[in-house]
Amino acid sequence: MRNHKQQAGFTLIELVASTVLTSIMMTAILGIVWSTLKQTTQFRRNETQQASSVTLARQMRIDLQNARGMQIDPNGITLHGFLARDNASRSISLRAGRVRYALRKVNNKRMLARTFDGSTWEPLWIDFGSISIDPLSFREADDDDLPMAETGGLPEIPESFRITVRSDNGTIIWREVIQHHAN
Repeated sequence: MRNHKQQAGFTLIELVASTVLTSIMMTAILGIVWSTLKQTTQFRRNETQQASSVTLARQMRIDLQNARGMQIDPNGITLHGFLARDNASRSISLRAGRVRYALRKVNNKRMLARTFDGSTWEPLWIDFGSISIDPLSFREADDDDLPMAETGGLPEIPESFRITVRSDNGTIIWREVIQHHAN
């Protein structure tokens, strides 16, 4: 008679069961990680869009308040007034200048871009839809009309108006009533 030593180890069924349980646990953990990454990405996207809309509003507000003349067309807005930029600091100078906000298409994306020199375009908003300006009050036609040099040959900017900027899906990015300063 031989002595059979009992071998220590796992049976095939135990190995398969442990593999299945490990797979189920890994799937659950990966689901949690994926959900967390998705929420983080969405949070960052929302945060970036909010920061971008604040930057867009600030830039447009400054330009609209310092403009003397404004021309609106289907692709954008041209402003003329004290809008020139110092090339080194990019700050507003007291020289007359012209700024254009316009729809630009880049890689089949509609983009709102800004230029102050006519050649360099600064992107402001991707998936841009439209800009609308609704005058709320007009200047009275009298002797106080601005000289052509100040308006750059463009129609005078209304005393107050509502600007609405929309994304391509119709969402309002920025809406504000601008009270244009007097001469």
